Amino acid sequence: MEILEVTQPGPHSTIQDGGRFGFRSFAIPQSGCLDPQLQSVANYLAGRPHGDPVIEIIGGRFSAKCLTPVAVGVAGVDMRCLVNEERVEPLQSLSLNKGDELVIESRLAYLAVGGSLEDIVHFGSFSTYLLAKLGRRLLKRRNRISVKSTVPVERKVTMDVLPSIQHPMVIRMLKGPEWEGVKIPAADFEHLQWRISVQSNRIGIRLNGEAVPMSFEEMVSVPTFPGTVQLPPDGQPIVLMNDGQTTGGYPRIGQVIKADLPRLARVMVGGTIRFKFVSIDEARYIHQHQQAFLLLGMGESTEREI
Repeated sequence: MEILEVTQPGPHSTIQDGGRFGFRSFAIPQSGCLDPQLQSVANYLAGRPHGDPVIEIIGGRFSAKCLTPVAVGVAGVDMRCLVNEERVEPLQSLSLNKGDELVIESRLAYLAVGGSLEDIVHFGSFSTYLLAKLGRRLLKRRNRISVKSTVPVERKVTMDVLPSIQHPMVIRMLKGPEWEGVKIPAADFEHLQWRISVQSNRIGIRLNGEAVPMSFEEMVSVPTFPGTVQLPPDGQPIVLMNDGQTTGGYPRIGQVIKADLPRLARVMVGGTIRFKFVSIDEARYIHQHQQAFLLLGMGESTEREI
């Protein structure tokens, strides 16, 4: 059943879900939503499980025409959402009628639909990975979104479950395997401020700032993961994201904690960040607290993990 027709896709809109796991040995990254928290909120508002596929909208303006009555959920950063040119309140289910036009303007947003999505599945995931041509690829004008059936739903998120964007945004990380090669103390590194480069994308967030000196520049390729902070020879760090390569030859000076990787994705181009080192125990506590607070805002049991 076709429910939405894309009328303006924006610069980078794709289908993403919880990710593609178990294939890193074949050089296939996990992909999936850059911000699982926003994904979870959008799916909750649409009456769907947290990890269900959604439309990930990065930058610009996305619009779609409703082809049949459907409930949708929308969650985003600095978002402006309109139905038939009328602004709608965020963090609640939207009931669309046939012919309605939905517009979403945001730096990073997710659109979930009230039904089981029908789309291309590769290696057990709906997620688009453009380099390997997995998934549907970039959404284009006149593309249609289909579901097996629609489900009416009316939900709200009871509190502002997402923190505001600050500049600089403090991004917490663990020291990486090659941190000892960095020629400045950790305290000095924490005071450095970085601006997100226009060259950033779903593969990696490139940072611009004071060059970090390193005792060695390259090495034999080693495993990398989303959140790995690499240091190329120019001293400008790169934080690998969901579509990042599975191995790399640059020193791994850090690993952004799981709770803060979505926060980094929200800052986007032109924003500023600085890093702060935490322990593995602190990283676990921060993640557990974040999950519990998000589930509480959605009125669900805090025993579940997103």
